[in-house]
Amino acid sequence: RYDEAVKALERNTRLQPMSPYGWYQLARVHMDRHAPDEALKVIRHLKGFEPKVAAALDHELKRAAGA
Repeated sequence: RYDEAVKALERNTRLQPMSPYGWYQLARVHMDRHAPDEALKVIRHLKGFEPKVAAALDHELKRAAGA
């Protein structure tokens, strides 16, 4: 039910835009949906205020792409 998860997480990020949790989970769902471009958008956004979380997501995305 990835589409529902995306909608809920997008709502979460609107309500708590500076909380990395919703952004992190949103990127993970995009990765699970095989939508790396969408995950990269989230990573770029996170780099602006949570660079460590963005770096962890970037690492996961690259690892998943190599798997």
